[in-house]
Amino acid sequence: MEMYLPSNCYRDAELVPKAIVIHYFSAINVEPKDAYSLEIAWRLMMDLNLPKDQRLWYLKKTNDSDKRFYASAHCFIDRDGEIALTVPEDRQAYHAGRSEYMGRKNWNGFSYGIELIGSATSGFTDAQYIHCAKHCARLMREYKIGLDWIVGHEEIAPGRKKDPGIATGNFDMVRLKRLIKGQYQLLASKN
Repeated sequence: MEMYLPSNCYRDAELVPKAIVIHYFSAINVEPKDAYSLEIAWRLMMDLNLPKDQRLWYLKKTNDSDKRFYASAHCFIDRDGEIALTVPEDRQAYHAGRSEYMGRKNWNGFSYGIELIGSATSGFTDAQYIHCAKHCARLMREYKIGLDWIVGHEEIAPGRKKDPGIATGNFDMVRLKRLIKGQYQLLASKN
């Protein structure tokens, strides 16, 4: 499904993905009754990219900072596993922030960002793992991304970020990578 964010939500700079970063995102702090709604998460992400006085929705929910947050990712994967494309695959999203890992800095410039709809304590559904693995396998095959270059946000921004929750057990990266390997082999066998 395509739910592209407005162009102010990402950089108009070319991206050829060499890595994939897994995150989580929800509206738990501004809309707790619908915290895991894909549409509300999309709207929240859109508003985070506007100056406070231009926000359409987030402004009504909190009196947070006046700053623009610069937050986006290439796709959301909702609790049912549906993938919503939010930033064009060939553009740089604002998902990594200050980042450094495996000798590389500025992960926004070379990585594809995936937001799983969830939170620090929600865990993730089987459907999210399966569809995330399929999406990652396709990206790996198309862009020649190695499995070691699929990481959690917490790995590239340690001390600053805790998503998707590998260290806390909220997210099972070993399971995801096992599923990705299976999907990658399936793709390879079809060609």
